[in-house]
Amino acid sequence: MDDQHSEKDRTSVSTLTIPQQNTQQTSELFPNDKLKADAKSQALSRARYFRHKNLAERIIGAVLFVMTAPVMIVVAVLVKLTSHGPAIYRQERLGKHGEVFEVLKFRSMYSDAEKDGKPVWSSKRDSRITPLGRFLRASHLDELPQLWNVVMGDMVLTGPRPERPKICDVLAGQIDGYYRRNAVKPGITGLAQINLPPDETLADVKRKQFLDLHYIEHAGWLLDFRMIMATVLRIFFIKGEKAMGMMGLCRRSLVRASVVTTEDDNRHPFDDPRVKRIDGESTGDQVVHVCDQQHATSELASHLENAGRPPASPR
Repeated sequence: MDDQHSEKDRTSVSTLTIPQQNTQQTSELFPNDKLKADAKSQALSRARYFRHKNLAERIIGAVLFVMTAPVMIVVAVLVKLTSHGPAIYRQERLGKHGEVFEVLKFRSMYSDAEKDGKPVWSSKRDSRITPLGRFLRASHLDELPQLWNVVMGDMVLTGPRPERPKICDVLAGQIDGYYRRNAVKPGITGLAQINLPPDETLADVKRKQFLDLHYIEHAGWLLDFRMIMATVLRIFFIKGEKAMGMMGLCRRSLVRASVVTTEDDNRHPFDDPRVKRIDGESTGDQVVHVCDQQHATSELASHLENAGRPPASPR
């Protein structure tokens, strides 16, 4: 797989801009002048919201980082005492516009979990997870160091969860418009994580993709607050369904009604016969990505503006 080509795809399809007046594409999408004006107004409103959200959540993230520092110190010591390796695990993830950054987590796996250097998608009963790691994952305490990512501006508190670049490239070859989820900064918690279990099949990924895009379209202060509260409730071991109900966040019926899956989707995403290894090598023809500029002019583009800034180049 051509890494440079993949980086170009990640950036181009996740750049959603205001529909420009008097262009053929905009005329086709919005034949009525009033619809054009409404779409542009809504896009500007979305842009303002996400700008204010990013600033506010960096401040909130800094406060939470200081408040949870004692807990993080205890967790770090326990991780060091119970297994060999560093307490903090760093991993490359894709951020806004496909920019690569290092996400921070408390290490929940044995230190040689990926000794061959190739990324492997974690499963529900993964033998690489330490006993303490299972508790940290169940309580979501392993995500606490990501508050520093929020302070640094790579992430926000609520938004689509960031994924690993090479895993994204494989998924983008099987899900149309996959990189559209990178139109906003990734979050520590997301609507998809609150509603759905960990991914095990391609169908699971498609359902989460739908909720990620649903969040981008409907994000607001109240929704973000309810998502944060639902996540806090889950940290205290309140079951996901109960936390969703208490915060009015259940979207499962919407997912069932909106996401069409096939029998072929009920497989592990990396069982695609074209994909030999998760590092992008394939048998026969190279995996073809269905990521091109036409996705950036989709209907979603009418609701989000890039705040007038060019997309960041991947580091």
